[in-house]
Amino acid sequence: MTAAIRAAAALARWMPALMFLAFALAFTAYCLAFVLALAQRFPASAAALHVDAWAIAALGTALALLAPLARRDAPPSAGILAGALVGALLYLRTFGWAWLDPTAIDWLLQGDLAQHYTGWAFFRQEPWQSPPGTIATLRYPVGTSVFFTDAHPLLALLLKPFAGWLPQPFQYIGLTYLMSWTLMGASAAAVARLAVPSGPASDGRDALLVPALVALMAVLSPVMVMRIGHDTLTAQWLVVAATGLAIWRAQRLAESDAGEPRARLAWCVLAGVASLTHLYLLAMVLAVFAADRLQGLLVARSLRWRATVSDSASVLATCIPLLWLAGAFTVPRDQTLDAGNAGRWSADLTSLVDTHGVSNLAAWLPGWRMTRPEQWEGWAYLGAGALLATALAVVVLVLRRDARRVLQRSSTLWLAALGMFLFALSPLVTAAGSTLAEFESLRGISLYSLFRSCGRFVWPLHYLLLLVSLLVLARAGRLFAVPLLVFVCLLQVYDLRLHDSFGQRRVQAPKIEHAPWTDPRWTVLAEGRRHLELVSGDGCGRQAAPWLPATHLALRHGMTVNSGYVARMDRSRWERYCVLQRELLESGARRADTLYLLHAEYLDAFRAASSPAVRCETISGQHACVVDVGSLPQG
Repeated sequence: MTAAIRAAAALARWMPALMFLAFALAFTAYCLAFVLALAQRFPASAAALHVDAWAIAALGTALALLAPLARRDAPPSAGILAGALVGALLYLRTFGWAWLDPTAIDWLLQGDLAQHYTGWAFFRQEPWQSPPGTIATLRYPVGTSVFFTDAHPLLALLLKPFAGWLPQPFQYIGLTYLMSWTLMGASAAAVARLAVPSGPASDGRDALLVPALVALMAVLSPVMVMRIGHDTLTAQWLVVAATGLAIWRAQRLAESDAGEPRARLAWCVLAGVASLTHLYLLAMVLAVFAADRLQGLLVARSLRWRATVSDSASVLATCIPLLWLAGAFTVPRDQTLDAGNAGRWSADLTSLVDTHGVSNLAAWLPGWRMTRPEQWEGWAYLGAGALLATALAVVVLVLRRDARRVLQRSSTLWLAALGMFLFALSPLVTAAGSTLAEFESLRGISLYSLFRSCGRFVWPLHYLLLLVSLLVLARAGRLFAVPLLVFVCLLQVYDLRLHDSFGQRRVQAPKIEHAPWTDPRWTVLAEGRRHLELVSGDGCGRQAAPWLPATHLALRHGMTVNSGYVARMDRSRWERYCVLQRELLESGARRADTLYLLHAEYLDAFRAASSPAVRCETISGQHACVVDVGSLPQG
């Protein structure tokens, strides 16, 4: 009997470790099975997929090696590391190792990714400007910045000093995706480990497993993977980290003022990183920060006005210089507003439950048609697992009083999330594909012109619902917490087909919207030229050529170019440039240091008016002209 008791006690001590080990092995097998199945179906891509499989095996082994730490009260860093590994594993399963190759750019030559890469490529090869994030050679002579090309200002500014040592070409967008998935897992695990100091993890039980399961739910978020065409917008870990920090502080403030300097530093770091990532993410982080400060004033009563003002000043003093550094103020404020598209890319009242065709359980879940195609920006389906977690969390809140601590003293956080959701709906409010109301007077609000994709502001509510539901389930008691979390994770994995769909794209040839011009005659014409001028440039008349191959021609030969895809520009200065360009072309003045690309409609008039004479060729379907050196005056 004594031996049996000792064996049972030993098994009880090892049970958390064995459960975490089972999770690590099962999740690694899930990732490996998908990649190896792709290798069998697509033999031509088998070599690259086998590299992915080895990388998954290595990370899966690292995750499994954390299991012994689950026997005791593991440090928070162990849970955060487990979450980070979960995120990295899902990245490799979905996108693969090939995207991390810094010299592979073919897959970037489409949509927004082409804009982001092009901005970085021009930025790296020109001298520093003021402000440092300025790009003078793209959309020349007005220019732009890494902020308005969404070239991930943080990485662009960090890497530019090393541009001379980096290979050509060089991209970090694949690294951006890996960082987003890894940091999402780490942030969600940190919320699970730090925001719930008691409960299943308090005595070491499930101190790794609960954070890992919460991390898995976060990295599976459909909202995140649907932004794969816009790398900086996948940095939604910033919203999760801000939400977790606010929840943690709401609980700490109920006890004391301890941790206030650390919280201030954390807010400054989050806001600073968001400033150098994307404006929408910065706005969301600042909104959650404001809710956190207000929570301390209205509820905890331990945070006074002086501290609130000091903290707010610290955050603003962090954001404003960093925004300037990235070139956010190179476009006048009135030129950043887009009144014509105010609130166009909005959310629907059913955004959180609308499957939008990505669910394997679509037959049992709603899938309404959206009112406008643009409303995909506001699509924020939680997933069947997260919806079930929300329903179960309500039951737990009713049955267990201690679980309500997650919701205590965080009313302003919910108000902030709901307020952003209402903003996401736009002045045209729709539900399940039907227009409910239209508030035309609200279109004049400048925020709708600044944040024209207002539907993205549904994300904070999406993640708040997800995190709070999972944290409540984690307090469901030792007998129920882990089984419930495991079940909702399994349901979420089964429900979502998005990751499988994106994962299969790695074996397909990249879709290039406009292939680069590779005819060797371009090299002859571009030799010795400093400028590539489209006649007409973007918005100045009939566009001479697509922006992507034109900018990359300029890029290869170190020329400026009066074209490019940017989020915002100084329209007034660009309109003045268009007028000046027309006047110079009509005068017949031509520069020997310029390679001209012309729309066919302008070609004959351009030739006839040119002085000195020009020589024109048709290359890659484009009409290119340069000054005929023989016609220049001698001496």
